[in-house]
Amino acid sequence: MIEGGKSLQVVHSLRAVCGCRSIPSLARKTMKTKLTEEEKEILDSFKKGEWVPVKNLSKRKKELMPYARNTLKKDKRLNIRISERGANEVRLKRTQR
Repeated sequence: MIEGGKSLQVVHSLRAVCGCRSIPSLARKTMKTKLTEEEKEILDSFKKGEWVPVKNLSKRKKELMPYARNTLKKDKRLNIRISERGANEVRLKRTQR
């Protein structure tokens, strides 16, 4: 279960990602997709009113920004040997995204 103080930050992040302006619209968009067990726990927790607002959101964002940047950083290289057919399949899947 996610702690209440941290949960509201998830909502702010989800709002930014999906473009939702309100919690109800966020919930409606969420309900249209299949939820993982963790996402179901978060939604249930929110519906029970277990979440509390972050007192200083801009300060908290600044605290968490380095962690987010490090998560997205691509600083490792990986060399593998695969068949030409396998490489072509990887290229095909990459272009389909």
